[in-house]
Amino acid sequence: MQTQYLNVQAIVRVTDFGQNFYYLACSICKKATNAYGGEDFWCNYCNQKVAALTKIKFNVQITDPTGTIEAAIFSEVAAKFYNITGTDAKDVRKTQFIDYK
Repeated sequence: MQTQYLNVQAIVRVTDFGQNFYYLACSICKKATNAYGGEDFWCNYCNQKVAALTKIKFNVQITDPTGTIEAAIFSEVAAKFYNITGTDAKDVRKTQFIDYK
């Protein structure tokens, strides 16, 4: 099957600045954890002690002429469209989110 691409113009808005903009994950398997920042923790998936990795995740509202949908933005997309890292996301004031059109 051939990959098809579609170009869509939309407005992406962060509507809840009270949400957590990041989570901590295993540095090996990348699965989310309840570890505290900067601490090594025991990963139940990898069965070993690993470092916590700061990853980005925040909820947005995407609107185009056909309607509106709620979605989540993760690290790779956030880095591309908002030019932020997981460390930046720990302090929302530093991220200076703007609408991306």
